[in-house]
Amino acid sequence: MKQTLRLCILVALVMVMATVTNAQITSAASGNWSVGATWVGGAVPSASSNVVIAAGHAVTIDPATAACNNLTVNAGGILKFRNDGTAAGITVNGNLLVNGNATAGGAYGKFIVDSLAAPTAFTAHTLTLNGNLNTSAGVDSSGCIVFRMGSTYSTTTPALNTSQWCNVTFAGTANSVITLQKTIYTPSFELFNGTTINKTGGAKVILSNGNLFQNTNSTIGSAYLIFVSGMVETGTNNIWVVLVTAAAGLNTATTTMYVNGNLGRGITSTGGNRHFGVGDANGYRPIQIYPVATTYVNQQYLVVRAVSGNANSGSSSFTGTIDKVSAVRYYKVTYYQGQSTTPSFSYSYCYMYYGTDDGVAPGNTNLRVAYSADNRATWNGMLNTSHTTSLTTPPTEIRATALASGNPVLTDGQSMYIALARATGTTENTLGTGTFVDDAEGVPTFCELSQNYPNPFNPTTTIRYSLPMSSYVTLSVFDVLGKEVATLVNGNSEAGVHSVQFNGADLSSGIYFYTLRAGNVVQHKKMLMLK
Repeated sequence: MKQTLRLCILVALVMVMATVTNAQITSAASGNWSVGATWVGGAVPSASSNVVIAAGHAVTIDPATAACNNLTVNAGGILKFRNDGTAAGITVNGNLLVNGNATAGGAYGKFIVDSLAAPTAFTAHTLTLNGNLNTSAGVDSSGCIVFRMGSTYSTTTPALNTSQWCNVTFAGTANSVITLQKTIYTPSFELFNGTTINKTGGAKVILSNGNLFQNTNSTIGSAYLIFVSGMVETGTNNIWVVLVTAAAGLNTATTTMYVNGNLGRGITSTGGNRHFGVGDANGYRPIQIYPVATTYVNQQYLVVRAVSGNANSGSSSFTGTIDKVSAVRYYKVTYYQGQSTTPSFSYSYCYMYYGTDDGVAPGNTNLRVAYSADNRATWNGMLNTSHTTSLTTPPTEIRATALASGNPVLTDGQSMYIALARATGTTENTLGTGTFVDDAEGVPTFCELSQNYPNPFNPTTTIRYSLPMSSYVTLSVFDVLGKEVATLVNGNSEAGVHSVQFNGADLSSGIYFYTLRAGNVVQHKKMLMLK
């Protein structure tokens, strides 16, 4: 009886301690984060506190190392960084939510650098977020996140320093899911500055809704996308846009750190190259595109996505001394005018990359690059420098230095396509095998996992699945003991038919199983590899 009583008391104490540890602290008035009078009960938030900024209160982050667990800014509340030239910072160990207004004409929540007055000095604040980021929709507008303001920075004339921003680091060992509401560049609502990806333990940053814009104009602060560790996934419908036109706007993308999905880059009038650190679920496949120098201004951008599937629509034709395009993947490239006055975009050449799963044989000179300006109906071979294929240190660069017949021109929202191709009459580069995938196919009426083809296979095969609606999808391969040997898809997939390739070169012959999980649907298939 005494032991039972002790156990009950111990459990009660643990529950009380947990409650205290994760106590909610709500703002009581406008004021500084570090001041007790700002908070109900007078307790300044700790790293384990769940913090709520209430309507009508403007709380200023004044410490360099403020911290909390979950952080919510309610409609009508404001959370801002100090504006006296001193850098401030906050770490959110849990989730960040900024609410939209619940009634017509009401105020929305704001998490901003202080835009109410010009800063007294050039200032860079910091936010480290380990959990999810969400701006909720309201009747009139969504929650507001603005991490950049001002337009002037001078090293020689300090009086002109009227800019400040907040740089965000996504950290921790769990996925961070970003849910935004805006899909066009809206500097007064959802605007980011420098963003660093530093996820560990296989965690990712997933943009699940909306488009994320990192502002332009590197002269007042580096609005770069920086990879330290971890992946970014945007799916097929959302776009991560780095508007800064500096070449270093995206750096350190590698085979383990890249964007799986849509990546946008700002375009400069000088026509300098734009490097896109993208790939698909099967690997890192960056591409560089060289715009034609013209009168581009800020806020227009180019979006690139590596698409898993056959570049041949099923009825594609070929010109320019090529007779086949990749059955493994291709690139979709789309121009957006944004707020600029430039109605069209043109490019002159590109550099792309291939790896061990692209159906490229080493030691030949018959690999080419092709583009399509008519939704993959016609593929045009591009001219390239003499290139001998190599798989020694993939991914390997191949340079397409000129287009065979003029530079394609894209208008706002228009797309072109780029893919690996092979020289007419050659067979060394198989460019993989795959089912035909058409972006224009009708939306399937049900979820279906198809039998892989070919089957049996050695060592590559293609797996096709159909989705009636956009879903978070995982497609994994297991051996007969139930051990997962490959993850082919792990992210958002739009409605339609999708095709991915599995390469079992590092595995032994035998029976394998592959499993599709999409929403509440789980389907399994069996395949046989014979080497």
